[in-house]
Amino acid sequence: MFFVLELNIDENDILKVKPGQQVFIRMDSYKNEVFEGEITSVDPIMNERTRTFTANAIFKTQPQVLFPNLSVEANILISSQEKALTIPRNYLLNDSLVTLSDGSKRNVQTGLMDYNIVEITQGLTDNDQLLLPKQ
Repeated sequence: MFFVLELNIDENDILKVKPGQQVFIRMDSYKNEVFEGEITSVDPIMNERTRTFTANAIFKTQPQVLFPNLSVEANILISSQEKALTIPRNYLLNDSLVTLSDGSKRNVQTGLMDYNIVEITQGLTDNDQLLLPKQ
């Protein structure tokens, strides 16, 4: 069976989304798995109620069992770098600080990020050890 993913894209991000882009898909029903997909079309008309645009995607790798109307979280690859220093986003304080293993804080500059991972463009090396901030 062929499933089409209907994705709601915020108006701030719509200019970055184009057919052919790679999509990483997470689903509540498959908690620890990530599936690959591809954007197939972008509807240029905004939904005025939700202030979002609709993009359609298809699975490249599909779960064995799917049901219509399941919710998904989709991360669309808008750019990539060959070598990037990344950290889990929950290690970042106020979008610009990290806590080093000795307890001190350090300012960092960030690049691309999603809900889980953030690129660090300045302020850390791959030898720095971090502590998870207390919530």
